[in-house]
Parts: sequence; structure tokens; C-alpha cells
Amino acid sequence: MSGKSSSGRFAGAEKTERRKDIQRRKTKCERLFHTIPTIRPLGGTSIQIFPPLRSPPDCYSGNREAQESVMPIQRSKPKNRLLVYRKRLGFSQKQVAHLLGQADTSMISRYERGGSAPTLTGALQLEIICRAPVAFLFRELYEELRQEIRKEEERLAGRGQQQLFRRIQHENQTK
Repeated sequence: MSGKSSSGRFAGAEKTERRKDIQRRKTKCERLFHTIPTIRPLGGTSIQIFPPLRSPPDCYSGNREAQESVMPIQRSKPKNRLLVYRKRLGFSQKQVAHLLGQADTSMISRYERGGSAPTLTGALQLEIICRAPVAFLFRELYEELRQEIRKEEERLAGRGQQQLFRRIQHENQTK
């Protein structure tokens, strides 16, 4: 019967060994994550309130291969503030989609996550809806473009200044 009684519960020795194994894993997690918030019901054992934010491999489950095969989630910061402005105004994605004349919220979601950028018309509509300039809504993109343009302006101004300086030198030499 492989150590189980007829009721399906573990036999005494195996039950004790299982408790020890669970305690070892719990202790390992507590060392890695300092303390795990728990509550102790009257006359009972500690119950974990919520799991730690990150669990090390092989902490709660013995399936290390399954944990290693999961790709880490990489969250990048959205390149716009559409979500912030929409929430500040109390609009749902559905309401904004309706105001933009779109049938569903998928495009709004992509805009907010930075997955795609709206057309010029769409950006201007979002400016009106959010009551904020496009440069505020797409601040990171705005700053990136501004820096590129300023750098190119400086490069062009430098070239123009050199030509002007050469022309003045040439005029002074011919006098």
C-alpha cells in the first residue's frame, strides 16, 4: 500500500518525515527571505499569510526543472503617460476607445504599454481627451527627439560658424 493507510492518509513515520521535509524547506525560505509573515490561530500552528515576493528555486516545490524553464518577466517602463492621465481623469479604456472612434480597447492598451504609437491624428485626439499636451503624454519620446534635434542643430551651427569664420578671415586677408 506504499505507506498509506486505508483512509488515504500517510502512516505515522512517513507523516513525520513529510513534516520534517516541509519544515526544512520553510526554514530554507525563511533564511533567504528573513521572515515570512504568518498568523497563529488560537491553539494552532502558524499559517503563512501570503507567499514571499520571490521564491528561490526548489523552495516550495521539488520541481527545479519546471522553475528553471520559466522565463523571467521583464517589465519595461512605458514610454508615455497615457495611463496616468487616463486614470487621473477617471476614464476607462473603453471610454477612451469610444472617444477615439475605435471598436475595442486593444489599441488603447497597446498605446499605454508603449507597444505602438498613435498616428498624428490619434495623438492630437488623445491630447484633447487627456487635456494635456502631446509632449506631456509622450514625454520620453519628446525628450529623445528633442535631444537628437538639438545635437544636430549644434552640429549644423558649428559647421555654419566655421564657414562664416573662414569667409571673414578671407575677406580680412584680401583687404
